[in-house]
Amino acid sequence: MHCVRCVRSAILDTPDNGFMSTSLLLTAYLGILEPTTVEPPEGSPEGRRELGNFELAVFGQRGVLDCACGRHEPIPVALEDLEKASPVQGLLACPLCVHESRSARSRTQMVEAWIRRRRKAINKIQHLYLPESLERFAEKGQLLRPRRYVYQVFFNVKLKSDDHVLSTCDDQFCLNPYHMMLGKSPARKVSPQMKLDIQQWSNNNASTQTILGLLKIKYGKSFSARTVQLIKKELRQSGFTKI
Repeated sequence: MHCVRCVRSAILDTPDNGFMSTSLLLTAYLGILEPTTVEPPEGSPEGRRELGNFELAVFGQRGVLDCACGRHEPIPVALEDLEKASPVQGLLACPLCVHESRSARSRTQMVEAWIRRRRKAINKIQHLYLPESLERFAEKGQLLRPRRYVYQVFFNVKLKSDDHVLSTCDDQFCLNPYHMMLGKSPARKVSPQMKLDIQQWSNNNASTQTILGLLKIKYGKSFSARTVQLIKKELRQSGFTKI
C-alpha cells in the first residue's frame, strides 16, 4: 500500500509525460489511494456536473473526468472513489493544470494559468470574470490592463502598441475574450488635450455630432463619429482597464 503523500511528493514536481497510468494519476492528483480500475464507459452519460476544474460525466457507477483546459485525455474513475478525492493545494484538475498553477510565481502567471485552465469552459455567451484575488496584477513592476492581457493569453498573440482591445458587450467588467475586438487606438490621432475636451463635453451630455463640430472649430481637424465614440467608450472603461 502506498502513502498518498509519498506518491504525490514523488510526482508533483515532474509534469505528466503522457505515460502515467490512470491509477497513479488518480492517486497523485486526486488523492485517491488504490483507486478501482474501470474501463472507459461507452454511450451517452446519464448526467454531467462540475467537479473542481473537471466536468464529470456520469455512467452508472462509473464516471469520466474531462478537464476544462481541453488539453488532457478524459480520465475514467469509479464514482465511489471520487468521494475520497482530495485536491492538490485546493485544485482538482489535470496534471497539466496542476503543474502550471504550482509553478506560477507572479500575479500575471497566475492569471495565465487560470485562463489556460478554464479555456474549454469559456463560451461565447456568458460573461467572464477573473477570481477576485487576480483582478489587479502587474508584470516586472508595470501595471497591466486586464482586458488586454487576457486577450493576449487566450488567443496566444502579441499585441502591438497601437492595438486597442475593445469590449463588445455591455458589461465593462467582463473579460470574456470572445466579447472583445481589436481596434486601432484613437490616441494615435487625438491629443491628450483633445481627450480632456471630449471628456468634458461628454460630461455635459454633448452628442457625438456636437463634439465633432466642437473639435473642428477648436482644432481645425475632422474626425469620424466612430473615433469619438471609441474615445468616449475608452474613457468610460478607464477606471477599470487602466489600473
